[in-house]
Amino acid sequence: MTLVRQVACWAKSPVRGKAGCPRGHIRPSRTSSDERSPISPRHRPRAASLLKTAGLNFRIVELKAGYLNGAVWWFKIALALLLILALLLTPYAATAPVPGGEIVCEALSLFDL
Repeated sequence: MTLVRQVACWAKSPVRGKAGCPRGHIRPSRTSSDERSPISPRHRPRAASLLKTAGLNFRIVELKAGYLNGAVWWFKIALALLLILALLLTPYAATAPVPGGEIVCEALSLFDL
């Protein structure tokens, strides 16, 4: 049943993606940016500066996201190797022979020294 649900969700995803945009893609008219801009001419230099800064910040964000994705990749590898090591050591620890043939638990205290 789970496989049927997954296939149904996969098949319906284009329909759901188009449902959010009833008009489709609208291309702006070829008028000048001055006519269609809601920003007053007095605020345009500041808006351009903020846009440029946002573009520079986006590059830094992409770089940091790349480092984070790399760290996630190495962390997954480390977890997988740790799991493999645990799976290999568990049977060894469970079947290791005990010296003397029996389990002896001796506790030493400071007074026995």
